[in-house]
Amino acid sequence: MKNAVSLGIFLVFAVAILGLVQLYLTFVGIWHVWGLIAAIIAIVVTFVFRTSVLLLIGTYMGAVHVWGWPWWGAVLIAIPAVFFLIPGAILIFFKKFGMKN
Repeated sequence: MKNAVSLGIFLVFAVAILGLVQLYLTFVGIWHVWGLIAAIIAIVVTFVFRTSVLLLIGTYMGAVHVWGWPWWGAVLIAIPAVFFLIPGAILIFFKKFGMKN
């Protein structure tokens, strides 16, 4: 049981660090491509509207353009955002077109 708790605590910190890295990459990636104002607007929009589309795009651009990673490496670090996009899209689809009670 103690090992499971330790693993859980480790995973919480690992996910938090990954999120901070993605946020940083989003900021510097959009800053590098479109400028500082666009980067600030993208971060604000990400938090205010609770969307991860800009996070996905910015993380990819930051990894490729700023860190110089190959495209497949950038996709691997940006892909966790897709795991949050897909369930939301499915939920919206079923709310709009799903069966009514």
